[in-house]
Amino acid sequence: MFKDEIKRKLNVAGDIFPFTLNMLSRKKTVICGIKRVVSTSDTHIKMRLDSGNMSIDGENLHILEIGGGDMFLEGQVDKIEFEK
Repeated sequence: MFKDEIKRKLNVAGDIFPFTLNMLSRKKTVICGIKRVVSTSDTHIKMRLDSGNMSIDGENLHILEIGGGDMFLEGQVDKIEFEK
């Protein structure tokens, strides 16, 4: 519902939300639209999205849950980087 309203207001067609990233402070993160996890450690997580790769660097990073394209992440996020 919210996505449809944004698309209507911006006058765009198609999927404009290939992924979403929500952070609760810098310690809890929810990412939707993940295709697969490429690599993971306690300081770096790299994942594949439709548009390329996304990497998260930080401290004490842990995947709490993953499934259906959604990932729940815990740990201090210091940097988010995108690659094509």
